[in-house]
Amino acid sequence: MKKGTRSPPPESDVSGPSPGATLISSPTIVSGETTSTCPPPDVSGALVSRRRRPTPCPLRLMGSSDTGACDVTAHDALLSDEAIESNGPNAMNSLLQQPLHGAARRWAPWNGATLVGEIHGAHTAGGLLPWMWRNPPRLQHHAENKHGHLHLPPPFAHYRPTSQLSTRQNLSRPQRRHSNRIGDRQFPSLSLLRECAEPTAVPTTVCRLHPPGFRISCSAADEFHFPPQMTAWPAAAAASLLIAVLSCCEAAQAIRTHGGGGAYVSALGDPGMLRDGLRVAWEAWNFCNEVGQEAPGMGSPRGADCFDLGHVGEDGQPVYEVVHRVSDAENNLRAGDPFPGAAANATVTGDVDLYAAAKEVYLGDLCQVPDSPSPWQFWMVMLKNGNLDTTAAICPENGRPARPFAQTSRFPCPGGAGCMNQPLVFHNRTALDAGSRWLRGGVFGTYELDAADDRLGLGSGGDVSYYSVTWEKEVASRNGWVFHHKLRTSKKYPWLMLYLRSDATRGFSGGYHYDTRGMTKIVPESPDFKVRVTLEVKQGGGPNSQFYLMDMGSCWKNDGKPCDGDTATDVTRYSEMIINPDTPAWCKPSRIDQCPPWHTFRNGTRVHRSDAARFPYAAYHVYCSPGNARRAEQPTTYCDAYSNPQPQEILQLLPHPVWGEFGYPTAKGQGWIGDPRAWELDVGALSQALYFYQDPGTTPARRRWTSLDVGTEIYVSENAEAEWTLSGFDILVPDTCAKSGQGTGNSCCW
Repeated sequence: MKKGTRSPPPESDVSGPSPGATLISSPTIVSGETTSTCPPPDVSGALVSRRRRPTPCPLRLMGSSDTGACDVTAHDALLSDEAIESNGPNAMNSLLQQPLHGAARRWAPWNGATLVGEIHGAHTAGGLLPWMWRNPPRLQHHAENKHGHLHLPPPFAHYRPTSQLSTRQNLSRPQRRHSNRIGDRQFPSLSLLRECAEPTAVPTTVCRLHPPGFRISCSAADEFHFPPQMTAWPAAAAASLLIAVLSCCEAAQAIRTHGGGGAYVSALGDPGMLRDGLRVAWEAWNFCNEVGQEAPGMGSPRGADCFDLGHVGEDGQPVYEVVHRVSDAENNLRAGDPFPGAAANATVTGDVDLYAAAKEVYLGDLCQVPDSPSPWQFWMVMLKNGNLDTTAAICPENGRPARPFAQTSRFPCPGGAGCMNQPLVFHNRTALDAGSRWLRGGVFGTYELDAADDRLGLGSGGDVSYYSVTWEKEVASRNGWVFHHKLRTSKKYPWLMLYLRSDATRGFSGGYHYDTRGMTKIVPESPDFKVRVTLEVKQGGGPNSQFYLMDMGSCWKNDGKPCDGDTATDVTRYSEMIINPDTPAWCKPSRIDQCPPWHTFRNGTRVHRSDAARFPYAAYHVYCSPGNARRAEQPTTYCDAYSNPQPQEILQLLPHPVWGEFGYPTAKGQGWIGDPRAWELDVGALSQALYFYQDPGTTPARRRWTSLDVGTEIYVSENAEAEWTLSGFDILVPDTCAKSGQGTGNSCCW
């Protein structure tokens, strides 16, 4: 969609800190920053032994009171087994009798893991509620729902409210969930946030207590889940496990999504691809996301297949018919052709780039479906030719006019002049099968312009580039549309891209500096949105295929302001999860120029790339800075300056345990060939955690993602072929976003 993938520079090209350079921790919690001096990560996820003293890990005590927010830091003061056994909960309570006057509260979490909780519900004492039990809990991992359930043995013989603390400073918050009363005791619903134990494996775990029954459920759906390794806990450690701490969202530093428990709604016009009346369009881009030159005999490279399914009764049986909204003649419109229905005096442009943008808007009007909070138009199939003729200086350099330069292996152009051509596109309009049971349609074609006479044999192989996207659905079925994709490179066209996108219905979409049309009627904003998609990869496309499980695109300037169409100062921001197991991590301790400067765990802990002990290098394929970044941290690699109409910033991820808490793959091979999956990805939380450059001292940008897509980019490979199916695509946002009326109500603090 976007970039110039390239081989990593030689090792000798980079200077900078050596592996194991000075550890850099982020600052203490002040206005959005957080520090943790957690123990070194253990990728296995095993807990730090309680028999060795862990590195101190700050505990954030956060709450709201009548006087405002409090934010207190707690450090380590170990509770001995003897103290626990002899004094029970009083050993913990004795540590909480110091007044809260901004000073540090000293205590030690079990095994070096800090547990911070959110209390929902009423308690007469209010404030902190430490409680204990003597018997160790046990973890049960349920495969059917992928949730772990930590069962606490009843009764809670040692449950005690800490009234001493609550009388000094009331940290109670308004009741938001049901109260849980057992006999004359009232227990809150509470969330436990596990921090600092093995952040690279499972940096954070959120659980909830469910009385009666004294069960803590650890949910992977909305938050995170315990690692399976947590199957045996020492009794004494379990006895000192739990302290519940009130939190206020203003001070919370962990990356949390919709923690209030409200409903999610779809941000799409066709949630889950279930609608019989399909809306799908296609677009083709040259290397810098323009047209450049229309293909001979083809229309401007925008087209659509939009229809409604009508039905009439006949002998008591429904008879279906496909009612198309876009004609072949409209799909074949070329630059200079007037748009049907336009005013007689309307200006018609002969500029192929501007005409294609206008044609997309025109097709969107034909396909548009009224809806709330805004109408929507279509899914978008996107094709891109990776050839770049550097001698022609067709593509701008970081949004400014470029100069010609000699062809290099980084930018292929095997055919010489004309190698950046648009593809031939052939369209099979969606139609019912003979039994009126199935709807099928599609587009296919090639970049070899001399292959037009062999259009029926394009998919049979040989050294000819090829692409196809077909879609099918059973009429009136609860099963949705299935999109089947194929992409093959050739000697003349070794770098090709194919994606299925959900773009915003207005404004700029990822990599597109014209007014766009799309399926996303509510633009999702970090950190509050999720993506569901079912993906089956049948062929991977070879070792150079960067197959994106999820590709997100947005645009904001380096000062944090929204893009306005000025390609010299707008910056396209991309991040992709590559699931091809052959893709290596170029980011490594010896090549920190290929890494983002910071990695942020979901609990808010930030680790600098020079921290060789804790930075998850293997989680990143590559990072590159925008070409117009004036204060990019050095050393850095700058992104390809030519493959977007403006500067771009790219962050490419690889399967790794640190991404598991967001629902992403944690190991190579997950979701790859032979492992089809239905994914629920917490893209909002992940995108909030990722590093993106901004000029120092500027207001952080609102991260609003106008393009989300799935597909592959096959880089410089001859006769490589990829094949995959996609279905069930949906983007979920909190219902408050829809109620806002404009889809921008993601500023809520949960």
